[in-house]
Amino acid sequence: MKKLQTIITNLSYLQQNHDLIYAVSQSHYLNFRETIREFMLSILTNDQHKVQTEHFLKENFTISEKYALEVFLSSVEGIISLWISSGTKETPEEMTNTILQTFDYDAWQ
Repeated sequence: MKKLQTIITNLSYLQQNHDLIYAVSQSHYLNFRETIREFMLSILTNDQHKVQTEHFLKENFTISEKYALEVFLSSVEGIISLWISSGTKETPEEMTNTILQTFDYDAWQ
């Protein structure tokens, strides 16, 4: 599954560069959590993924799309931020599994 490997690759990068990523996350000059959210949002709402994102949100939530997107972004961002602040002890594969257990990602088609 290409999407699975993409998540693992990105989390591996964060883990391999934990010291730098952690230092940046603690900076008062940058809102790290917001940066993660903006990065995710730029991917989820681009022309290539917009339709799949809308379908995913409709399948996973009964609330309006804008609030569903907020819940989704907050969940994934929270997991990643906690992982970083806790020292990235779990493997990228374990974290990918954790993220994939939060919602029905089969709906992302």
